[in-house]
Amino acid sequence: MDLHVVTGGNGPPVLLLHGFPENWRSWQLQIPALIAADFSVLAPDLRGYNLSDRPTQKNAYQLDHLVADIVALVQATGHPRAHVVGHDWGGIIAWTFADKHPELVDKLVILNAPHLKIYLEKVRHPRQMFRSWYMLFFLLPYLPELALSARNFQAIRDMFKLRPARKMAFIDTDIEQYIDALSQPGALTAALNYYRANFILSPTLAGSLACRL
Repeated sequence: MDLHVVTGGNGPPVLLLHGFPENWRSWQLQIPALIAADFSVLAPDLRGYNLSDRPTQKNAYQLDHLVADIVALVQATGHPRAHVVGHDWGGIIAWTFADKHPELVDKLVILNAPHLKIYLEKVRHPRQMFRSWYMLFFLLPYLPELALSARNFQAIRDMFKLRPARKMAFIDTDIEQYIDALSQPGALTAALNYYRANFILSPTLAGSLACRL
């Protein structure tokens, strides 16, 4: 696996792990601030995203492989430990990385990603189950790709423009860069495979989600 990683600065390393359906640009405002604070920064395109390698096999996106990528990045810094910041899917990877490799973690910062054990408890409740409907949809073959890419990725554009709590958090230029990355052959399927490779329908939870770790 070759990962595209934006780097800069000197000092203790900080890894910035983006979420769905973004890439390293999620951190473009934080990178210079961290460099100014005397940290070194590594902001990868996670596997399958943007300029990083894009395996075609669904199982290549299982959490064990995603965590192994982060292990390799920490080791590549030349430091024994790193600060790890994760948002959304990057947060899920960061939680799992810290659990499996605590010796490699200095500080752990999670944004918008509950610990999986807590999520599996809360998703049993109807309100959270309703909010998680999109995960079930993403598990389907082909249809999510068609829905998300229809009308020149209008659903993705709406995701950036309408969903953020702070309106105009994403400017049009940023949104178009995300769309361009997702428009690459196989890129949208790779992003959806994060869900398909790690979440399965559980017959014991009556339609809620169980996570396979």
